[in-house]
Amino acid sequence: MVARLSGGAEDKPLVHESHAAPQCDVHHAFASRPVRHNRRMTQIQHNALDIIEWVDEIDSTNSELLRRAAAGTARVPQALVAARQTAGRGRAGRRWIAPGPMQNAENLCLSILIDVAVPLAELAPLTLALGVAARRVLPQVQLKWPNDLFLEGKKLGGILVEVAKSSVKNCTVVAGIGVNLALPQTIEIDQEYTDLAAHN
Repeated sequence: MVARLSGGAEDKPLVHESHAAPQCDVHHAFASRPVRHNRRMTQIQHNALDIIEWVDEIDSTNSELLRRAAAGTARVPQALVAARQTAGRGRAGRRWIAPGPMQNAENLCLSILIDVAVPLAELAPLTLALGVAARRVLPQVQLKWPNDLFLEGKKLGGILVEVAKSSVKNCTVVAGIGVNLALPQTIEIDQEYTDLAAHN
């Protein structure tokens, strides 16, 4: 559900339908897995679809899930995906540019609200873990500390982890990832960027 960032990394919106589902962790949320066509796997796939919301446009998928968590209306886990973000942001509040079909662009903007059994003081490695998970799906991607995804030396996407709430032993976080799927070179971004379409 995302696109481009102008100096940081983030992702955003998506909406359609959602229901409660069994707790998931970061690995299950992002990593690709072989599919065995049996009754149990079919149920797992249905549960995964139940927690995903899809929207054409949103300000920010991360921001929306943070708002829901603050209002007490969020389901956990919950995934929000958007084709376009109007106010995407990355680390340190940098702008994340994620145009949509009206600009002849395609982006993945995905945010997931999850509970993690980790205290706030130990949460920092989560961004790196998400980057490693992204590499399992896209082996050609290089990770640039702390939260960037690069491909052949150009920015492909980014990761943004934000804390919705925390306790002594647990955190509820929004983990967002944005990936450029197809971006015209006419899009104005303040750094060199690339997309997956250029590397088929």
